[in-house]
Amino acid sequence: MHTDNHLLHECLTASNNHTPAESLDQAADFIRRHATQYTLHPAGTNPDFDLQALTAMPQTASALRHVSYRKLDMSTLRLLQLAEGGDPYGAHEPGSHRADDCLDRDIAEYQEYMAARPASHRKETAA
Repeated sequence: MHTDNHLLHECLTASNNHTPAESLDQAADFIRRHATQYTLHPAGTNPDFDLQALTAMPQTASALRHVSYRKLDMSTLRLLQLAEGGDPYGAHEPGSHRADDCLDRDIAEYQEYMAARPASHRKETAA
C-alpha cells in the first residue's frame, strides 16, 4: 500500500531525509512533550501494531511509559457495529492511506459513533 500511495518513494527521495534514528528521536520527543499536558491514549485503526513497533525501538520504548495503557481501537468499534447489523465499511472512501487521511477518517468515524449513542450513555460536560 505504501508503494501505491508513493510514501516509500517520497521518503527515499526527500531532500530533508532523516535517518531512522532521528525520526524515532523526534517521535519520542513528541510523546514526552505532549505527555506533560495531556493523558495520551493510543488510538486508531490498529494501535497494537503501532505500539509493538514503538516498543521495539529503544528511542521510543522509554517514552511509552508516558502513554496510558488504555487505548481506543477503532477496529473494535467497527466490529461492534457489524455485530449490531451496521456496515461501518460501506460508506467510506479508500483514502490515501497516509497518516493525516487515516486520522481524519478515524476521528470523524468516532464522532459519528458517539453522536449516534443515546444521550443517556454520553457524559455531559459543564458549559
